[in-house]
Amino acid sequence: AQAGLSWSTILRKREGYRSAFAGFDAERVARFDRRKVERLLADPGIIRNRQKVEAAVRNGRAYLALRAAGTSFADFVWPFVGGAPKQNHRRSLREIPAGWLYR
Repeated sequence: AQAGLSWSTILRKREGYRSAFAGFDAERVARFDRRKVERLLADPGIIRNRQKVEAAVRNGRAYLALRAAGTSFADFVWPFVGGAPKQNHRRSLREIPAGWLYR
């Protein structure tokens, strides 16, 4: 939901998201239908953007598909960062390596 918005905007709506998206229960979110999406688009407690709301439903379904295939979410995401947390404590833009975004 954050893409294109400030983190402070998203964090202020945290409780609204928790309520709107069933406590982030993937099984419940994956069952959201067109009517539920339309209700969410009227909810001032969240960012009311159709693409973001529909993406959350698709992500719930994708998460369940991973789990059904025997893959944990952790096993899916850790390879993107080489299996270890990234520490990006840069003090200036000059410290960011060229091509860093594409690694």
